[in-house]
Amino acid sequence: MSFGFLFFVPTTDTGTPDGYLPDNALLTLANEHMNSLVAADNAVTMDSAVSGTGSFDSWDAAAANAPAPIIDLADWINHHADLGAHDPNLPPAFRFLSISEFPVTPTCGVLHVGVPFSTGDETGRQIQIKAADLGICMVDDMEQVWVNPTGGDSGLRMRDSLDTVTTHVDRASILAVLGEDVDRRRRADNGIPFVVVEVHGDDSTSPVPGVRYVQAALTGAGWIVEYRTSNRHFRLDQEVLDDENALGYISQVLGQYSAGDDEEFFDHRWEDVSAELIV
Repeated sequence: MSFGFLFFVPTTDTGTPDGYLPDNALLTLANEHMNSLVAADNAVTMDSAVSGTGSFDSWDAAAANAPAPIIDLADWINHHADLGAHDPNLPPAFRFLSISEFPVTPTCGVLHVGVPFSTGDETGRQIQIKAADLGICMVDDMEQVWVNPTGGDSGLRMRDSLDTVTTHVDRASILAVLGEDVDRRRRADNGIPFVVVEVHGDDSTSPVPGVRYVQAALTGAGWIVEYRTSNRHFRLDQEVLDDENALGYISQVLGQYSAGDDEEFFDHRWEDVSAELIV
């Protein structure tokens, strides 16, 4: 059995000022694309039943109406797919993706890729990185968003407790992602909601020089907000946070980091907790 991933390029006409869409809105677009794929598949099945032969497009025909990033992703997956090896059971090192069918081909301008359940997470994480770099939405068959690239690439990567990658990182998107994560965890498993905002590349690309990443999590002991340099660890004084203002204040702090507002970011009440990391 296979586990499927849908890839598509987000529309530029989102109706929002910066083009960013929260994950729930992205799922609506994903469902529309899946409906188109189902309709196309049904049409092929009917044509095959009537003619007795398949009616599948060639790569050139299938790719003609697909956006360039989708073509690039399909090429990349085919290049690294284990099924493309001479012996799929002993693929060379560069064929590190485990997929269910080969080659993968765009359909209706999007790409749907099946992977074995046993390797779904490992292969999914590899493709997730590439999809984020290409600015491609990635949603699985269980309607979990793996990559949300709407709004463009800010040069940062934000991850939540589901390991969804968001490439447009500012105060508004931080508030949307963290707020949804808190709500989801409260409704579901009472796990720990969090976001981590980190540089995409080496430390020299950080919007606030010296800061490698910032993170916020709602633990049993309350909110914890931290940032890390190459050798020091700092935590926001919990006294500045309370239930009423926590999400707004945290999104402000992390938003200042993403915007490169050095003075405002460092002006908060940070405590050096580096000693806690020493074993």
